Amino acid sequence: MPLTRIKTGKIYFTHFDETELDTFWDISPKGSVAPFSLTERRGFLRIKHNETEEPTRILFNIPNIDFVIEIRNEYYPMNEQNIGGLTAFQEIRNKIELLEYFDGSQGQSINYTHMRLKKHGQMYEGYGSKDGGFVWTLIGAKTSKEMEKIGFVLYGEPNENNEPFDIDYLSIYESTDVYVKNLEPNSIVTLLDEFGNVVDKKVCGEKTDYVRLDASKRKIPFNGRIVYVDPTKTKMLETELMEIWGGDVFYNGLCLDFYVKDQKVDIFDFYLGNMDNGVIELPVEVENPCEEPVRDIYIRVEPYKWYFGHQWVEIAQDDYGVPGDYKKEIYLGHIYPGERHYFWLRIKRHLLEEVPQHHDYKFRIIATNDDYKPYENSG
Repeated sequence: MPLTRIKTGKIYFTHFDETELDTFWDISPKGSVAPFSLTERRGFLRIKHNETEEPTRILFNIPNIDFVIEIRNEYYPMNEQNIGGLTAFQEIRNKIELLEYFDGSQGQSINYTHMRLKKHGQMYEGYGSKDGGFVWTLIGAKTSKEMEKIGFVLYGEPNENNEPFDIDYLSIYESTDVYVKNLEPNSIVTLLDEFGNVVDKKVCGEKTDYVRLDASKRKIPFNGRIVYVDPTKTKMLETELMEIWGGDVFYNGLCLDFYVKDQKVDIFDFYLGNMDNGVIELPVEVENPCEEPVRDIYIRVEPYKWYFGHQWVEIAQDDYGVPGDYKKEIYLGHIYPGERHYFWLRIKRHLLEEVPQHHDYKFRIIATNDDYKPYENSG
């Protein structure tokens, strides 16, 4: 079975390649000359000083969930009046600011290649990185429940000594963690970057079925992959190289929902009813509720624990509303996000057949694409 991303943590991303800002931005002060440019330096949002006594602010409404806003910027303030950075804002007297500035006592700029403002509940935390997004320093934290907007701020007058604030990209995502669910105790999950470096590695605990991987030591998004090793250390799964977002959720197995007569099948127990003349035959819908395609799906019938019942069960591909040939395993193909595919399920008992006297007869329907690889421990 694969490792499937069932939810992305991505909220918004832009490299400022457009010639106009999206309409959700709130720009102040308003006037005949816009205090920003997307064309003076292509691929950057250049925030400029304005002619009023107010700072330039370019803001948007705060999402109603926890989030992280991250930027890569180029800003080199050369005097104490030139200040810029990230802000969470309600009004002039109630704001949170993560700023780059010139420290006159040291005679140098305090600036960063990357900046993050992280909201968790009512807590805001500001981080800066000077090395391209690998080492992040907590700069400060503040609690507030009243912030309405978030974005960029630039203080200072427009003159040749005051630098513009250039932003290369804006990334907004849910958190700096990546989750992997539906794990067995003692299984090992590793988050790697595109060069094979370990970003984080966790062992699933005895009393849980997921791990939380810390991706905060990378700029986000980044290219990487997830590697899973089962508890026996004999099988391994890994994702393809992909864009990893903070807040991504991966699932160990195929992320599919099954429906019978428009009722969602409980993953652990579902009653199909009584046999009429020794037969139950019905269509089963399979839906992909996730944000990524599920490819090369096989459906097969397997025993459930010690129960008798799988011997009676066969499945068939749907052939324009009627069942095809019944088998123990069928190929269902690819299911894209939000799509449903059908197959047929038949339970058939010979009326004169002698069977064990159970209260219930049970079986398992398995969806798989058999992506396991042998695990070779080179360490």
